[in-house]
Amino acid sequence: EAFTGLTGRPALPPDWVFGPWMSGNEWNSRERVMKEVAMTLEHDIPATVLVIEAWSDEKNFYIWNDAIYEPKASDSPLKLDDFTFPENGRWPDPKGMIDYLHDLGIRVILWQIPVIKCLKEKDQQHDLDEAYMIEKGFCVKENDGSPYRVRSYWFNGGLVPDFTNPEAASWWLDKRAYLMEDMGIDGFKTDGGEHLWGDDLLFSDGRRGDELWNLYPNLYVGAYHRFARQMRHGDAITFSRAGFTGAQKYPCHWAGDE
Repeated sequence: EAFTGLTGRPALPPDWVFGPWMSGNEWNSRERVMKEVAMTLEHDIPATVLVIEAWSDEKNFYIWNDAIYEPKASDSPLKLDDFTFPENGRWPDPKGMIDYLHDLGIRVILWQIPVIKCLKEKDQQHDLDEAYMIEKGFCVKENDGSPYRVRSYWFNGGLVPDFTNPEAASWWLDKRAYLMEDMGIDGFKTDGGEHLWGDDLLFSDGRRGDELWNLYPNLYVGAYHRFARQMRHGDAITFSRAGFTGAQKYPCHWAGDE
């Protein structure tokens, strides 16, 4: 009791969390998702949560694969009405799919990562977001004030959002608001969080890498968790891998890729 009084009380997730979950990294289209769901129905296998990992365009991580849209200024978040989903694309009607899954009693969780990826090719929306993030100082910085870029192999060269900066967190999450507000998803698989390499990295609240590289996953997941629960009036979760003392405040977690 004393420990959780200092670090945060464990939060009880919504009831639907306690049913069987299903997911597959290769379930990367509506056709594949619907096939897997149809099999669970045919064989009377219960499921209350579906995690979709490979849903986004792998450039911006908040836009559905194959979606057609006009890029917008980075401080003007895209809405569902801004997108067209082609019939021959991987996700021709993601909102309809989510509504159908909800009708079956299956909640939908979408994969996330706290990185703006370093791209070799040009992508207008990505490039606008990257430039804005640097201009506004919304990313973690090196000791000399330049943008920190991920040093490990996973998302090497990517920018990492500074979740000690409330303005940066709001900007980042506002881009994902349409997923909850317009499409009705039920939370996020908040993957990653261990992208900080360096004792002397700088954060907007004055702390450095040696103080935050363990705590950063909680800052990242906590921001998503509060955002999701606020958007869904408490009926949402995050599903995270990285964490630190106090992570019990932000259910749920998994212990690494099975």
